[in-house]
Amino acid sequence: MERAVVLIGIYRTCFYVCLGVMLLGLSSAVILFFKFDIKTIFLIRTGRAARQTIRKMAETNARTGRLQAGDELDYTSGGLTGGDMTTPLGASAVPPSTEAVVTPQTTPIEQPLSPPPQQLRPGFRFEVTQSLILVHTQEQI
Repeated sequence: MERAVVLIGIYRTCFYVCLGVMLLGLSSAVILFFKFDIKTIFLIRTGRAARQTIRKMAETNARTGRLQAGDELDYTSGGLTGGDMTTPLGASAVPPSTEAVVTPQTTPIEQPLSPPPQQLRPGFRFEVTQSLILVHTQEQI
């Protein structure tokens, strides 16, 4: 009987520890939801923000009779205010691929423009053997 009472105490302690961890995780999830503005990101990813922006533009055009958007629309966050998104609606969330372009090899530098510092050992020299340029493309492999 005493063994069962001890086990009940251990289980109750484990329950309180798990309850505390759950409350800590829930509170951090709520804080991060508002900090990272997940609602706006969800609206942009599902296309609802674009539909809202188009609807606002159509209302503005119908009201003013001109074919351009009013100044009150924010195109970077899908027409929503309060977001600090910097990607336009048409841009993809996938970063562009990178391809390497190698330039021809160059000859070693014989005459430096300024005398080398005193810390360098005599006979030690630097050579530029290859230059690497990264070009961003929209190609998907």
